[in-house]
Amino acid sequence: MIVLLTSIERRLIQPSLGFRGWTPAALLRDVAWDISNRKTFSKIAVVGDAGWHEWSTHAGMLLFRAALKFFRSEEEAKHWLGVAEARAPT
Repeated sequence: MIVLLTSIERRLIQPSLGFRGWTPAALLRDVAWDISNRKTFSKIAVVGDAGWHEWSTHAGMLLFRAALKFFRSEEEAKHWLGVAEARAPT
């Protein structure tokens, strides 16, 4: 996960390339994180390489208040988010 900060907004790139699924405990942990952060981000870009990554992005639109969009490359995701380079939060 790459969190991108601007002076006003928080944006997120969720890299999922090669991700194949969760254990039950990991799924519960991720859903709990999603719920606790549903208002944290202004935009979320999901980068993946499987059809279900795209489907799960659409399902996430029901949970998050942020704009969500699926991408097959991190460069396209960064462009949509309006950032040239990802930065870790300080």
